[in-house]
Amino acid sequence: MARLLDLSTEILLHIIGNIEVDEYERRKYVIPRLSLVCKRFNDVCGHLIFRSYKLVLRSSGGRCFFTGQSLDHWKDEAVRTRLRHLKSKADFVRKLRIVDYRVNHPDEGESAEALPAEFVPELLETLTALQGLVSVIFEGRDDGQPSPFPVALWDWVASVKPNELGFRLLLTFPDNLQPIHGVEELHIFNYDEQKNSIVTMLKPPILRLVYPWSGELFKFVPYEGIRYVGIEADLMYTKTGPQFFDFTQIPEARVTVRLSFNVEYKMHIPIVWKKYSRKLPSLFVEDLALWDVRRSGRCSVVLRRLPPGFGGTPAQEHVPDEEKEREEAERMDAYYARRAQKYCQQVLQNSEAPFSHFVPSMACLLNLSAEVLLMIIANLEQDRSPYQKTYASRMSLVCKQLNDVCGNLLFRSYPLVLRRYRGYCFITDKPTEHWEDDAIHARLGHLRSKAALVRKLRIVDDKAYHPRENEPTDALPADIIPDLLSTLKLLRSLVSVSFEGRSDLGPSPFPVPVWDWLASVRLNELGLKLSFTFPDSLEPIDGIQELHIKPYNEAMSQIVTKQRAPTLHLQYPWQGDLYKFEAYEGLENVHVEADILRSNPPPKLFDFTPVPQAKVVIKLSFDVEYKFHIPGAWKSNSRRLPSLFAEDLADWDVHRSDQCSITLERLEPGFKGFRRQDHVPDERKEKEEVDNMRGHYELRAWQEEQRQKLQAERLG
Repeated sequence: MARLLDLSTEILLHIIGNIEVDEYERRKYVIPRLSLVCKRFNDVCGHLIFRSYKLVLRSSGGRCFFTGQSLDHWKDEAVRTRLRHLKSKADFVRKLRIVDYRVNHPDEGESAEALPAEFVPELLETLTALQGLVSVIFEGRDDGQPSPFPVALWDWVASVKPNELGFRLLLTFPDNLQPIHGVEELHIFNYDEQKNSIVTMLKPPILRLVYPWSGELFKFVPYEGIRYVGIEADLMYTKTGPQFFDFTQIPEARVTVRLSFNVEYKMHIPIVWKKYSRKLPSLFVEDLALWDVRRSGRCSVVLRRLPPGFGGTPAQEHVPDEEKEREEAERMDAYYARRAQKYCQQVLQNSEAPFSHFVPSMACLLNLSAEVLLMIIANLEQDRSPYQKTYASRMSLVCKQLNDVCGNLLFRSYPLVLRRYRGYCFITDKPTEHWEDDAIHARLGHLRSKAALVRKLRIVDDKAYHPRENEPTDALPADIIPDLLSTLKLLRSLVSVSFEGRSDLGPSPFPVPVWDWLASVRLNELGLKLSFTFPDSLEPIDGIQELHIKPYNEAMSQIVTKQRAPTLHLQYPWQGDLYKFEAYEGLENVHVEADILRSNPPPKLFDFTPVPQAKVVIKLSFDVEYKFHIPGAWKSNSRRLPSLFAEDLADWDVHRSDQCSITLERLEPGFKGFRRQDHVPDERKEKEEVDNMRGHYELRAWQEEQRQKLQAERLG
């Protein structure tokens, strides 16, 4: 260690920056930990940790780690604390992001503008201490009313002369700004005529523009010396004139244009794609035969201009293909037909009329019964965005009565974590990767306090890859079973129990007392998603309607045979010999997942002829290591599919659900609707996929070559 610390800062930085670890996520934590070793390492690691610095003034949903306060609104003391921290790291910072998401409803005395003028002097006092900046980016909201960009802040940017400059928020600029020299890359959001003055003044070699999402768009006119242009725009809610994109003046520049058409409902996607794909050629001055045109996702298309003399095969996915368009429309119709059928079944099963939610006053709300309150809150949850905090968690903080009611929703499904890889316990403020007796007993205590509310229980135990000394190597170790059972016996209303954990570190013996407890509970659903071995003396559990097994092998098949559940979910191991499942009488629904690339399935692995009325869904994957293997893997595995089934696949719906997996669903007897047979060899489609993959890699190779050339030019 003494010799290591004697090395120069440059050599230490090179050593630390190239630390070899197994995973990228692990690597992110190595350097911060190393910085805690000693003062010397702290100073060296600071160059890597604080090279890119994010100065947050306001941010939706964030929290300041220095003060513990929310970042939603402007708080002078919290902002000054973050400025002091930035100033203390001034020697390390090379890339700076200044983030200010102004609020729609500011507090009293709070500025409604981003980068408020009254705060600029204090901000500049800190920014002038940053002497080695190469990148400055301003971020914030790109909707609502624009904020004026402070002239003093512009003058500071001009004095810094960064290589990269970005304005990723809604701003207006005064007319008398001085030019900024040395800007190599410029980012502009909400590009319009007013912001075009900034572009024409700076004329950076690399330009990235994002147009507004509505209104009439301002045409960009290229300038001499530009090497790369990246443009993003929406075609659905904006107006553009004919030949809107004209890059003929810069024939040597790289150009990428991403155009989106975000529809409100999925059903509109096929017709909107058909409309705008035919409109694309009229938007460009150049012939799109000289461009690589690829549909990116369902609602956007990416166009890249090919270099002069490009010898590969460019994608031309905008060219009308009536067969593909018809197939997409049929898939969409089939999707909505399945949704309609499912909805009708739910309506028939529910005898009560659908609940239409209302919002009474708080006084009236608290007079309602717990059942009605639960209906109101559950109905609100259905309309909630997945990015919002749940209504139940927010309403549980209002008063004691709502807290008790909301607990029925918050703790209905409860994960009891004994060990979890990369997990974190919020009760004890400790990681959950290893066995910690105190932390586990604390979590058991919390579960006991919520026993009356829990209906679905998940018990998670990820065995450690590298266990500590005296740490149990089996899942559900015998020492914890008495304390675990004393807690589990308090849960008197369970309908579902699932055991989850690693299945790649060998099986663990399933504790017999836990099985006896399961038999006493009389569950509807049981999950064994962890590799177990079972004694032969176990008796079947009565009442199990749904059984989940992962991984399905010979040992786990004993439980399947004993339970004979009407609904069965099986997931095979990802490698090795696959054990054949024997269908049994009374089976109604079967869901199977397996990987056929790394495993060895026997012929006619899937035989469901003994249960002709059962609904069967099978998802088979072939996850390749590199993308260019996909066409070959699909060709070989699609042709081998019929040999894996005892039944004729003509009676199945066979759908390639993504590039590396295929879903097979057995159709009902006498089914006469639309069915897919994607596994049937189609040489035209297979050749097209190979050509697209080749074009993708040729384009990537060319882009890498251009990147290296650009880097060489920058280095002089």
